[in-house]
Amino acid sequence: MSDINGVYEIDWFDFLKIANGLDASGHPKSSIVLGLHKQMEGAKQAVTIENVFFKNANTHLVSSGACMVVQSDFPNASMEEFGRAHALCDRWLRNVYNDNNDMNDQVLTLTIIPELFGGQFYLFLDQLVYMTSYSIKDGKRLVLCFDATTMQEVEDQSINYAELKTLVMAELDRELKEVNVEIESVEAEKKRLEEDNIYGQAVKASFNENNEYLEIEPDQEENMEQRGRRYTHDDEE
Repeated sequence: MSDINGVYEIDWFDFLKIANGLDASGHPKSSIVLGLHKQMEGAKQAVTIENVFFKNANTHLVSSGACMVVQSDFPNASMEEFGRAHALCDRWLRNVYNDNNDMNDQVLTLTIIPELFGGQFYLFLDQLVYMTSYSIKDGKRLVLCFDATTMQEVEDQSINYAELKTLVMAELDRELKEVNVEIESVEAEKKRLEEDNIYGQAVKASFNENNEYLEIEPDQEENMEQRGRRYTHDDEE
């Protein structure tokens, strides 16, 4: 990804980091829309039949070879969107490879718009080849696999790649600082637990050492048992 002159470039893996997951406020980093469109005879542009917005889904993109995997976790509050997305993809896959396909004049698309880019740059996928879904804690996971060789990178003509790269680097730096803070917190907690454990071991060792002076001789133990039986017997009377 670069500007017209090829001067500024954004690393693809940096782009994935920017587009994936949730931000610090818990909102999706990307707006994602699953759409079904129909090309009407004589019309220059396709007509949108249905759109499903992944409003609160925690989405991760994984690019591997010719595959682009889009994994979206829908919370329980977004089961309606999950159900619509699942039904739409299922209907598409059932028809696209069917000889009696009644969706020949339609196309299924997934548009991914990273919020950081302000709509100036987005990805467009239109060759769904596989879908699966399953339950996760507090929701449902939808996994869509697209042919990455047909993926399109769409950009606004007025896009400023120099500014865009600055935004990307700033966001990645912020995320790195957050990770470092978490690591420091974990290491501090680990150190505290280790110190507590050392203290506990010292107390245990001290107790065992003092306990050597409290050992009961066999004849003392027998006398204690006899007194115990006598006291119990007297109590019963």
